[in-house]
Amino acid sequence: MTTESIEPIIIDTSGLHCPMPLLKLKMALRNHTDGAPIRLISTDPMSQQDIKRYCEIAGLRCVQQSKDTDGKPIFVFDIKKVL
Repeated sequence: MTTESIEPIIIDTSGLHCPMPLLKLKMALRNHTDGAPIRLISTDPMSQQDIKRYCEIAGLRCVQQSKDTDGKPIFVFDIKKVL
């Protein structure tokens, strides 16, 4: 079974502000070892910089997409450990 077929761990940090989305990501990375990808959902605009920069430093692959729900931006990050 490849990691692409493993359901992602969902971390919903909607409504939380910096630095909480990043701290929740770090906790999730520390607590899981099965290679499952992580999907972090955030409404904090600063998370765009924080999560991307942390992933670069930590050697994680991060694909970001933004959505707009009822005029409110939602940022979705799909994060995987790079082997």
